[in-house]
Amino acid sequence: MPVYNRAHMAKNAIESILQQTHKNWELVIVDDGSDDKSMEVCGRYKDSRIIIEKHHKNLGVGAGFNTAASISSGQIMGLLGSDDALEKNALEIMAEQHKRNPQFSLITSSQLPCDEQLKPTGEAPNFRATTYRPLIFGIENGNFVSFKRAAYFLTEGFEQQFRSAVDHDLFLKLEEVGNVGFFDQCLYRYRQHAKSVSQGRMTKKSLFFFTGLTYGAAHERRRNTSFPRLPVNKYHRMMKNSSYKHLRYHGLKSRKSIAPAFQYARHALALQFLSKAG
Repeated sequence: MPVYNRAHMAKNAIESILQQTHKNWELVIVDDGSDDKSMEVCGRYKDSRIIIEKHHKNLGVGAGFNTAASISSGQIMGLLGSDDALEKNALEIMAEQHKRNPQFSLITSSQLPCDEQLKPTGEAPNFRATTYRPLIFGIENGNFVSFKRAAYFLTEGFEQQFRSAVDHDLFLKLEEVGNVGFFDQCLYRYRQHAKSVSQGRMTKKSLFFFTGLTYGAAHERRRNTSFPRLPVNKYHRMMKNSSYKHLRYHGLKSRKSIAPAFQYARHALALQFLSKAG
């Protein structure tokens, strides 16, 4: 669980783990260079199953998850936002689902939209999937996100250079090393607030850009494989829309200033488009 300036929210996430019906768990908390009292709050919980690591500067949520994964020892790993919480039976259900389905690299559940106090808003649960379709055609899987340790280390892990959509990037990578499952029950409480990594003002401006790079990277990674790829016209449109137009939100108006961002994409079309930009 990466934590960055969440002193006022991390308590809910940690206590939702302590209250789990499944007792054989390990919580790895990675403080990502917080300058508030996040470390103090997390350090109050004296439980041998809680491990705390600290980054000395803010490296981003992808780096936080990678650090947590490298430290963890469990055979099943799950993602928990420091501003969210799990239902009491979440770990028990997911552990059983992975045991029943050894072919699944990734299993997700539905999530319950909540207000800033983690009280359900009354909105319909998110991501109630009906039939499976390859994730490259649109990721509809939500939280709680769980995956097998062995499958994770067959991938490149989380993309640390992406500021958004790091979970989507991992979903696509895990689909390439195993099957993907969805458990249609709300196991995750998703807090909706302005400072969320996935809901903040600046993130909204960059989310489409990084999501485009995520799909583009998967499209290129899947060349000469049997995995499905995007239709060519959709691929071109997505890369064009998620590149120069959306980078302007960050004040990157010249080809020279945009160039470093595209080094992270690792696919040819974005670079070709870049050569025409500016």
